[in-house]
Amino acid sequence: MLIEYEKVYHQVEDKHWWHDSRRDYISKIIQKISFDSSCKILDIGCSTGVLIEKLSKLTNAEIFGIDVSDNAINACRDRGLINTRVMAGEKLDYENSTFDIVIASDCLEHIKDDQKALKEWYRVLKKQGKLIIFVPAFMALWSEQDNLSNHFRRYHRNELRLMLKKTGFKINRLSFWNNILFIPIFTIRFIYGLIKTETKMEYNQLQLSNPFINRILMRLLIIENKILMKTNLPVGVSLFGICEKR
Repeated sequence: MLIEYEKVYHQVEDKHWWHDSRRDYISKIIQKISFDSSCKILDIGCSTGVLIEKLSKLTNAEIFGIDVSDNAINACRDRGLINTRVMAGEKLDYENSTFDIVIASDCLEHIKDDQKALKEWYRVLKKQGKLIIFVPAFMALWSEQDNLSNHFRRYHRNELRLMLKKTGFKINRLSFWNNILFIPIFTIRFIYGLIKTETKMEYNQLQLSNPFINRILMRLLIIENKILMKTNLPVGVSLFGICEKR
C-alpha cells in the first residue's frame, strides 16, 4: 500500500470502528474453538499487533504474527510482541503442520497468487486445524480505496468457496460480514467514483469519524456480530470463512 496510506492505517486501526468490530468477531470465533494451552495461532497480516494483543488476553495460546511491512513489525515489537516477523503470506518460513489456527483477515486480496497463499496456509496448519479468513466482497464495490490498499481483487462467494475446496479445506462456514452498512458503503463508493481529485489520498475513506459516530458504527457491527454467531447473512461488504484442514 502507499506509504502515506499505511501511516494513516497504522494510526487509526486501534480505534477505528471497522477494525475494532472485526477484532470483536474474530475473538468470538476463537473463543468457540476448543484448544489447549499448547495451541499455536498465526495472524497473517498482523499489522501493528492489535489483534494479537486482544487474543493474548483471551487465551493462553502462543500467538505469532507476520506482515510484509517493516513499519508494522517494528510497531509490534514496540508493543512487546516478540513472536512477530516480516514475512510474505504466500511464502511462509514455518514447518509443515505448525499451527492450530491461522487467521488471515483482509490479506488474500493483497497477494497476486492467492491460490499459492491458500496452499501455504493449508500446509502450515495441523490436521483439523482451523483457518479463519476474511476478504472484501463483490467487485461491484471496487473503488479507489482498493487501489490505495493495493488490492488485486474482491471476491464473490462461489469464487472463494471453489478456491478453498481446491486447496483441500473443509468449509465449516462461509458467510458475509458487515451487512448492515452494505448500502451506505456502496453508495459512498459510487459517489467517490464520480469525483476527480488531484491526489490518490483524497479518496481515502479509512479515517476516524467523530468519536460519537465511530462508537455508533462499532456498536451496530458488534450487534451484527452476535447475530452472525447464530446465522449466516445473505450479503455484506466482506466475506468470511471458517475452514478446517482435512
